[in-house]
Order: sequence, then C-alpha cells, then structure tokens
Amino acid sequence: MLDRKIQPQINPLQTFSKKSPEMSVLSNGVPIFKINYGDEDIVRIDWIFTAGSALQSQKLVALFTNQLIKSGSKKMTSAEIAETFDFYGAVLQFSCSYHYSYVTLYALSKHLSELLPLLSEILQNANFPESEFKIYSDIRKKKYLVESGKVQFLAQRKFISSIYGKDNIYGRCSELADYEKLNTGLFVDFYKKHYLNGICKIVVCGKISDQTIRLIDDVFGSENFKTSQTKQPEYDSDYSSETGRILIEKENAVQSCVFIGKRLFNYHHPDYHKFAVLNAILGGYFGSRLMSNIREEKGYTYGINSATTHHLNDGHFFITTQCGVGVVEPLIKEVYFEMERLQNDLIQEDELNMVRNFMIGEQLRIFDSGLNLSDHFIPLHLNEFDFSFYDKSSDAIQSITPQEIRNLAQKYFDKDSFVEVIAGKIG
Repeated sequence: MLDRKIQPQINPLQTFSKKSPEMSVLSNGVPIFKINYGDEDIVRIDWIFTAGSALQSQKLVALFTNQLIKSGSKKMTSAEIAETFDFYGAVLQFSCSYHYSYVTLYALSKHLSELLPLLSEILQNANFPESEFKIYSDIRKKKYLVESGKVQFLAQRKFISSIYGKDNIYGRCSELADYEKLNTGLFVDFYKKHYLNGICKIVVCGKISDQTIRLIDDVFGSENFKTSQTKQPEYDSDYSSETGRILIEKENAVQSCVFIGKRLFNYHHPDYHKFAVLNAILGGYFGSRLMSNIREEKGYTYGINSATTHHLNDGHFFITTQCGVGVVEPLIKEVYFEMERLQNDLIQEDELNMVRNFMIGEQLRIFDSGLNLSDHFIPLHLNEFDFSFYDKSSDAIQSITPQEIRNLAQKYFDKDSFVEVIAGKIG
C-alpha cells in the first residue's frame, strides 16, 4: 500500500544505450536507414538531397526550388497533389537547409503502395508553373515586409552576418530585391542538377515491415533514381568576425532585441559536449543563471536564453532576449556578470546535479519521441555521427567537474571576443 505521507525516493537519472538505425542499400545503391520504433502502422520517410543553399548560384533559388517541386508535375496540378495526399490522410513536407534539402512523408503503411508512385511522379516530373511561382513569391515578399519591421528579425540577421560575414554561406541574408531576380528557369536548372541527379539518402522511421522496404525499393530503387554524386562546395574558414557593439536604430520602438555571441565550433570539436553543459548552466534551460537573475530577480525580460548553432563546417554561440528600451544597458551588464561568475567561481554540486538531471532528461525525451527520432538522427548522420553521439554526451554530462566548467568559461567567455547586436533603441 502506497503511503502518501512519505516522499518517494529521488534517484539520479541513469544513462541508457541508444541503438543506432540499421543501414542497407536499395537496388540502385541509394543508402536507406531504418529506425524501427512504435507499434502503430505509421511511418515517416525522409528523402535527403544534396540541394542546399550552399549550392545555389543566386540567393533564394534552393528554397524556392524545394518549395515549388510540389506545385505541379506533368500529370498533376498542385491542387490535385494536395487533394490526393489529404485523401489518404498523409502529410508531405518540403524543407531546405544550407547543405541539404528534404522531402518528408508521414503516412499509414497501408497507403504507401498508392503514395510512393505519386511522390515519384512529383520528384521526377516537377514542372514549376509560373502561376504557382507568382503566388509563392508574393507570399514570401509579404512575409518579408512584415518581419522586417520586427526588432528580432533585424537583430538576428545582423548578428549572423557579423559572425560569418555577408559573403559566407552561413552569413548570407536575402533582401527584398533578391525576390525580383528570380524566375522559374533558375528553379528548373537547380532541380535538374541537384534533384534529378540523385538521392543522397533515405531515412525511414516507425513500424517498419519488410513490405515497407520492398515498396520503397520498387519505386526509389529503380534506375529512374540513383545515388547522388554531388559534392558539397569547399568551405572558406579563413574569415574574421565582428566584435563590439552594433546598434540598429528603430524609431518608436518600445522593445529592443539583443543578440550577444561569437563564432564557436561544430559537432566535431573536442569541447562540444562539455561546452553544452556550460551553456545549459548559463542560459540553456528555465532554471539557468540568466533566467534566474535577469527574468526572476531583476524582471528585465520575460525570457532570455543561450544556445549553440552547429553547421557542417562551422558554428556559433549566442545569447538573445527582448526587453524594454530602458533596461538594455543593465540587462547586458548582468549577462556579462553571469559569465564572469562562471569564470571566477566554482559551481556548487547541487546546481550541477540539477543541470545534469535536466540534460539527461532531455535525452530521455528525445528517445521517447516516436517519428521525431528522424529529426535527431539525420543531422547527426550528415555530420558523420550516429546515436552513440548521445552516449558521449551522457558521459560528458556525468563526468564534468566544477573546475572544468570554470576552465571552459575562462576559455570561451572573453568579453572582448563577443559581438553585441541591438535592434530598437537604448533608453
């Protein structure tokens, strides 16, 4: 009998082994990765193409090509495509990143025999109708005009270009004028070169049967598709980031957006896993030092956080928040104060254990997320890792010492190495 007067024993979270996906190849040599998970007859399939913005000759071409593939084919209009997927209760998504583009299908397994040939038709015979291009372009331009009036949009764009430089693949930002330079001929050329040239990889997640793999192989293992031979462009890492303060004034602003950050590293750096712990302590969760001080104690903002962004070849660290124009200076002062505390003082074991439990708990949540496991596997795999990456992360979380945390703060939190971008006003 449970005695509700006695508090249950609290035990530390335990790490666990993560099984990596099985890998095989289709009949035409395209690699396929299988994450067998769940009891429901539903699957998520991701087709990955080497067709990111790093490969485009002009801004926005990779994005528009990716988004307009579903706008029509030789046999079907965009409305017919949408209606067919709706009829089968399926979801078809297209997305684009710096180095890759993705086509994602969520569907019941029993409908794959109808849906996969349809998707093959879309991917092989996209025709990019002018009318669909105009509609999508108008939507994007209106969204740009709305967003360009927001301080967060202004600060984030300037921050990214200040870290990488406006000509770097990670620092380029599109302008309204770039939309006027687009035409469907650019999309057709990019599509032929980077989509018809072959599939990079396929990832399947869900309850996977032999029949599911056979259906995928019958359609996408044929000679109509092949393995992509496209290589990523050479990356020029020899550049300088801006430091100091950059102010983007916005008249009549009642709030300002602040970004503070610096160039850092990607997944492959030896400090990656332990820096993640330092980041969590500073601003990586609700109980972080930045939140406790600047939100809870000072009341300067509703939320402030720190995070890292990791690309194939590079990465950066940032702190961001929005606040009233009258508290910008004291808020920034407190940000550096919290960094200096980490540089000078050893973290107490109670706080470190709380952060450890939070981070291990986040890993547990990742591996209890069903079809979203693909969202975690794909970026790891494209960076030449598998789920054992999380084992290394767990080891770092459990083994890091207060002294190591202080050393990392001293190494990476040099105030003079940061750029501050403020959009709005300083009261």
